[in-house]
Amino acid sequence: MTPKMSGYTFKSFGDGYSFNALQWAKIQVSVEEILNASPVSSVLLSLSGPNGYRQNKVTDAKGEMVFGDLHPGTYFLKALLKGVKRVVPFCFLEFEFDT
Repeated sequence: MTPKMSGYTFKSFGDGYSFNALQWAKIQVSVEEILNASPVSSVLLSLSGPNGYRQNKVTDAKGEMVFGDLHPGTYFLKALLKGVKRVVPFCFLEFEFDT
């Protein structure tokens, strides 16, 4: 028996009919102007991670977006805004499952 559900992974234990359900991680991003906290749309966010994972998404009109179904590991998030020559912050994120 192998259970399946979007956004989750399952680890069996004991008799093989018992499972721990582990939910994949997600990153919710909100981009705002520093001076007045107004949302910034159309910012390209690039996320790279383990096993060659790479995904690019653009913020919506509220300056928000979500990267979902992320496996455990270390990720690098970078923001790019076309036409802006200043340096845009980036960060490293790390996810682990609690078992």
